[in-house]
Order: sequence, then C-alpha cells, then structure tokens
Amino acid sequence: MDNYLLSLCVPTYNRAPFLDECLSRIREQFFSLSEPKRLELIVSDNCSTDATEEVVKRHVDSGLPIKYVKNAENLGMDGNFVQCFRMARGKYVWLLGDDDYLIEGRLNDILRCIEGADYGLIHLKMDGHFKEPFMVFKDTEQFLSEVNYWITYISANIVSTKFVQQIDFEKYMGTYFTLIPLYLTAATSSSENFMFLQRVLDGGHDTKRNGGYNLFQVFVVNFLLIWKEYTAKLPGHEKLYRRVKKILFTKFLVGYIYRCLICNNKGNYQTDGAWDILGRYYGRDVYAYLSFLTFGLKSVTRKIVRIIQNKLR
Repeated sequence: MDNYLLSLCVPTYNRAPFLDECLSRIREQFFSLSEPKRLELIVSDNCSTDATEEVVKRHVDSGLPIKYVKNAENLGMDGNFVQCFRMARGKYVWLLGDDDYLIEGRLNDILRCIEGADYGLIHLKMDGHFKEPFMVFKDTEQFLSEVNYWITYISANIVSTKFVQQIDFEKYMGTYFTLIPLYLTAATSSSENFMFLQRVLDGGHDTKRNGGYNLFQVFVVNFLLIWKEYTAKLPGHEKLYRRVKKILFTKFLVGYIYRCLICNNKGNYQTDGAWDILGRYYGRDVYAYLSFLTFGLKSVTRKIVRIIQNKLR
C-alpha cells in the first residue's frame, strides 16, 4: 500500500475547467496537511480531447504530486471509476467527482478522523444538520439507514481498499451503480463504519450533464436490487430494505415524479416504463400516495403564492 492512508482519485472526461477548479481546491489544502506524503493523488483521464492534460500538467508543475493516467481509449464512466479503485494504493480510496469541490480544511479533518482506524465505509453526510462533527457506528443497519440512497453519490463515500478485490465490477456494468456493491460489501463486512457530519463538498457544478439514463430504471429497479442483494446477510435486512425504499421515494423520487412525469420536464433523463416500475415497487405503499399528494399540494401552493406576490408588486 506504499504507506498511503488515503488515495484521492479524480476520474474525468472532457471537463477541463471543472477539473482545474477541483485540483485548485485540493492544492490549497494539500500543502497544509500535517503528513502530505500519506495522501496519494490520482487523476484518471478517460481519453479526453480537451485541455485536461494541460490542466493536470500545470498543477503538477505547481508542486501537486498527481499520478496522471490518460486512457488510450474511453473506458466508459463505470470503467474509469473501476480503474481508479484498482490503481489506488492507500488504505482507503475516495473517488471525487471533478465538479465536486472540497471546502477549506476538510481534507485535513477527514485524514485526522480515519488515521489509526479500521472502518469499512466512511460516508460524508450530504443532508441534515448535526451538532456532532462525526459518528462511529457499530450497528451496520443503523449506519446504512442513515446513509440510505445517498450511497449512490460517488463523492460522498470513502471505502477501505481491501474490499476492492472482492467485487466483480463487470457484473454491474451498465447499471450506473457499479460501485455500490463495493460500498455495501465494505459496510456489511466491517465491525465499524464512520459518518462525517460536517459539510465537505461544494458539489455538482456541471449540472448540464446530469442524466443520460432511465431515471426510474436506475434509481428504483437497479438500486433496490443491488441494495437487497448486498444487505441480505444482515439480521434485520427486510426492515432496513423497507425503510430505505420509503426514504428513497419520499425524499428523492417524489420530486422527480412530479417534475418528469407530471410536468413533463425530463431534462436529460429517460422515463420509459416509469409508471409500471413505480406500480411494481410502490403500488401497495400508502405513504407513496400520501407523500406525492403532499408534494403536489405544496408545489401548487408555492406557484399560487408567487403569482399573488408578482401581482402585488
């Protein structure tokens, strides 16, 4: 493992301006680390045709010790992600999206938290507000209940590298969740997992590329099948599955149902078979109807308020 504590890997493809800002944020923090040599930095370039190589070279010339790999051909998004995991030599590996920017001081905070520990999965909480800076979980089901569908946000997860060799990534190519089996395997195979509760990322700046897949096939069928398969060994897996399935609908899916299926504002998402999928997975769940009704009423109310406010101006 070359004595690295953390391998910070940035997969990228034709997003030079975003990558430039991402690396700038890392560089601002790298030189203030107490032990910078314990951090491995990797950029995996998926055969970009823009100025990506020049951006990386400029940061290397400034002193940032980046291991730069440019693929001879485009491996696809999943293939590039998997390559990052297989190249990592640290005890932990973190895939950081090239448009997810580190908040000042957080890199050092995370390194201090994981030093000397043996966690399976380290999750960077993206929603909610907590008084504590972090939590250590010995109860895997409680941990995964808190993580829930946010496990799909690649930049929010740091995983123990020792589990990488256990995963048949090729089996899940095309699901858009090739990495979720790794995260769930690490979490369910470890006695302790960790949750960082302070905001870490100023993320998701390249919103124009969101989508390109069937939203409901990916986030309902694919996600729930993988979740069920990789949590089956937990004693309370059925209860956990029902809870995560409910959170997925009430906190995530309901907004997209209203936007994509009711308002027909699909953006770059595909929605073929959406109602059939929702019927199969949520047709018997009363909370689905209630949360959708509540969301719809709130949306209509907000529109009415905006109309009244505009007329009063």
